[in-house]
Amino acid sequence: MVDNSIRDQFAALLQKSGLPRLADISIRESILEIAINNPPHNYFTVELLEQVLLVQKEFTQVGKARTLGVRGIIITGSGRSFSAGASLDMLRCLTEKKEQERVTRIMREIMTMIEESRIPVIAAINGICLGAGLELALACHYRVCGERVHLGFPEINLDLMPGATGTQTLPRLIGRSRAQYLLLSGKLITAEDALRIGLVDVVVSKSEVMNAARGIAADMCFKNEKAITYLLKVVTAGLREPGDKSQALESELFWQLVRDKQARGGLSSSQIGINKGGGEGVNSEKD
Repeated sequence: MVDNSIRDQFAALLQKSGLPRLADISIRESILEIAINNPPHNYFTVELLEQVLLVQKEFTQVGKARTLGVRGIIITGSGRSFSAGASLDMLRCLTEKKEQERVTRIMREIMTMIEESRIPVIAAINGICLGAGLELALACHYRVCGERVHLGFPEINLDLMPGATGTQTLPRLIGRSRAQYLLLSGKLITAEDALRIGLVDVVVSKSEVMNAARGIAADMCFKNEKAITYLLKVVTAGLREPGDKSQALESELFWQLVRDKQARGGLSSSQIGINKGGGEGVNSEKD
């Protein structure tokens, strides 16, 4: 079931902000789908970045998302590209330091909001995914990619470097050596090679990217909401600041979930599922 009422809300926000429409949004089976729509290759412009940030602030924060019934988010690109990255025209025009700092703040806020989202965010990489487009995908919690799609960071070929957190997230994901090779060579790799090194999580035919992403969303987004929120919070904390602090947070939130389960009287049936196999425990829960 597709709920298109959110499109009217989005259109009203764009009209109020004076921004051109550079993204399409809808809710399908409680999943918010965001499609970047800036043809031909969905380049990032200041207006597009502002629009993505607007969508995040208005529709993807936990409180607002729950009001809308949103349990997860899929980000993709319209047409044949996910995103080929930042527009060179945009970079050419940003000559004042204040303007540059403003764009940096917007990009960092977008990436941080995705990384720290308390509902799962899935990238559906339907076509070429370069530079800032790949940085956006890396910020997501899971990446579905189409066969033979090309990905990479070609900035070095233009005497530039990534500037939207990619130099930080890429090494965490695939290791320092592989990350430095991709960044310093500027070479593009195929979806199949990206899967081999852990840059993406699954590769399917291009025509099945959205269906596959929706299937992953169905697996990840519909368990207990508090448990999902806590899990994402702890994983993010561990990546950012591994050690005693994040481990203490894990213990704190684990025991909070245990107490919640005890209060509902459901822990005994979960124990059946652990000791005797998941099927019996699930059946007991339903009873």
